[in-house]
Amino acid sequence: MTALTVFVRLLHEGSLMALFGSACLLALLSAKVPELALESRILMLGRRGAALAALLSAPAWLALTLVAGKPGTALFIQLFIPRLLLLLALPLAVWRSKVRPTALLSGMALILIAISSHAAEASPFDFRIIGTISDGLHLLTGGYWIGGLCVLASLLAQRAAAPRLGLAISIFAEWGMIAVALLVMTGMTNASMVLLGTPGHDAPAYLLVLGVKLLLVTAMIGLALVNQYRLLPRLDRDDNAVRLRKHVIWELGLGIGVIGLAMTLAALPPTLQ
Repeated sequence: MTALTVFVRLLHEGSLMALFGSACLLALLSAKVPELALESRILMLGRRGAALAALLSAPAWLALTLVAGKPGTALFIQLFIPRLLLLLALPLAVWRSKVRPTALLSGMALILIAISSHAAEASPFDFRIIGTISDGLHLLTGGYWIGGLCVLASLLAQRAAAPRLGLAISIFAEWGMIAVALLVMTGMTNASMVLLGTPGHDAPAYLLVLGVKLLLVTAMIGLALVNQYRLLPRLDRDDNAVRLRKHVIWELGLGIGVIGLAMTLAALPPTLQ
């Protein structure tokens, strides 16, 4: 049951994060590099598939939560209806290529998930808003990174010779540095709140998964730094565009792994009595 729950949550939250991040970057590009803000066929199909996956996986996650009967189930159920309304509107926004409404709807859906997260439950002094804000920012910034990488992979595959490709990548990187800083900060805050705010001693399995997640995030940051400071300034030389595309794909793969580990952490008890 735990493995199935992890898979369903990965499908649901990963889809929402990809939709949020890709919509944010496409909106930024439409303002400064409009000729590169157009969706390729693969990206369009991927975004539509993600919208459907987020919608269809929501009731599956609800059913698994009801079967598990864990603490916090009542709040999860209360939040399900408003989240479902957002998920029903999301495919329409994606099909009509409305990037700003897509970002708003997917972002709000992610924040509703954060309200019932481990971090929210373990908030200091029972102020759930602290953990909600921290975990909400964690999901949104991670979404920008993952979804933005999807857009970059599409651009590097379809428009590698575009005159202003470097500018488009720089736009992603500028906001990406802010997103990564917030992602790391909120990740450390969430882990601290969960481990310190839950009675009992730290569970070894939880710590192991958390450590692997941190290693993958570190690898992603390393690749991002190489892309930003070594490959991007020399994008028009040799085969740097090809190398950059490979790095982006690797970074995206690591990001999917990070999301999977985050979903595993959500299913594991952080402490043992």
